Amino acid sequence: RLDEAEKVLRRAQAAAAQKKQTRTLAATHLQLGLTAQARDDLIQAQNHVSLALALDKEAENPPGIAQDHEKLGLIFQQRKMWAEAARGFDRAIYLYSALADRPGVERVFELLKSNQARSGKPESLAPYQRLLKTAAETNESILCR
Repeated sequence: RLDEAEKVLRRAQAAAAQKKQTRTLAATHLQLGLTAQARDDLIQAQNHVSLALALDKEAENPPGIAQDHEKLGLIFQQRKMWAEAARGFDRAIYLYSALADRPGVERVFELLKSNQARSGKPESLAPYQRLLKTAAETNESILCR
């Protein structure tokens, strides 16, 4: 059914491009990238997700940018490009944190741990652990109680 999904996405891509709907076009490229990834065409997947990232940046869409970095990290991880994967996850986790998207932060933290374990080059996760804390934990003041 991937062929069918790709046809639908290509039509949506053409319509979004014609109407200059940058966010929709970015989302379409992300989905095309995920479709290519499901086919194990990782180069094509990387190309589509990179284009989605560029379009989300152009549209100033931080949630889309975070998601694009996360998906690129996963593609790089699948390609065993550990440093590139770590960079994608690093960018994603900080964006998710800035957006107060705790599930996103937690998910990417686990991806960072996995990436380090698989790469054989464990590094400190301490810089990321502070992002896991809730606002109440990090803003302990008399006014917050």
